[in-house]
Formats: sequence, C-alpha cells, structure tokens
Amino acid sequence: MKMPYIVIRVVDRNTKNPVQGAFVDLDGWTAVTDFDGMAVFNVPRGYYTLVVTHRDYTAHRQRLSVLRDTRITVRLVPLVRILR
Repeated sequence: MKMPYIVIRVVDRNTKNPVQGAFVDLDGWTAVTDFDGMAVFNVPRGYYTLVVTHRDYTAHRQRLSVLRDTRITVRLVPLVRILR
C-alpha cells in the first residue's frame, strides 16, 4: 500500500510570502522549508501533531489526519520585536 504524501506550505500570515528555513516536525519526521516555504513528507496513514517553528515567528501546532495525499498551508504570525 502506497504511503500518502503531505505537502506543507509555510507562509507569513500578514504578507502571504513563503517562509524559508522554518523547522517542520510531524511526530518525529522532520524537514526544513525550502525557498518556496515547502516541506514534503511521505508518512504512513494516521494522526500526527504538526509543529512549525522559525526564530522570527510564533510557533504553530496542530493535529492532522493524514489518510490520503494532503496539502496544507500554515500561516505563521510574526514576532513583535522592539527596536532600540
């Protein structure tokens, strides 16, 4: 039986621009987003916790069911930085 793939696209919530270099963890399956903000996994069917982190954004966490090929977009919230 073919394992489904999941394509995760990570974008900035405000600008909708891709976020390159975000760390994506799918219950131990890991990747770093490419120039287009994409990470791709082939995983067994099941339920997973997705965690996306990047030093310039608030971490994102959600539960996913991966029962067939899936595409999702994660919209990261930029951190507020105080300029001095």
